[in-house]
Amino acid sequence: RKLSFEEFNALCFDCGIQSGEVDMVGQILHDLGELLYLKGRNGDTTIVIDPAWLVDVMGSLINVRIQDVVKEGLLTGLQLQHIWKGYQASVREELVNLLENFGIVHVLAPTEGTERRQ
Repeated sequence: RKLSFEEFNALCFDCGIQSGEVDMVGQILHDLGELLYLKGRNGDTTIVIDPAWLVDVMGSLINVRIQDVVKEGLLTGLQLQHIWKGYQASVREELVNLLENFGIVHVLAPTEGTERRQ
């Protein structure tokens, strides 16, 4: 459901698209709603080939049922693991990285006796 920029670049190359045009093609496909072509604050490009999937995953974070779990805007890794229990750990980590890259969440270092907080 997600491609690295290198994978996207290789697909574009296979389709005859020059390397200088890859960014433009990504933007066009993004504008058409075919994929999400996202540039993060750190310059990384994230390509999501199933935008509806990402909307569903992110929607689970604002679901009314989890409002009782989130206290003072803090969500622990265990709570996030429970909310996203249907996803593999590697996918959950990628999602947290995506949210962090776009400034939506800030990962806090654990304090003594606590776990990492989102």
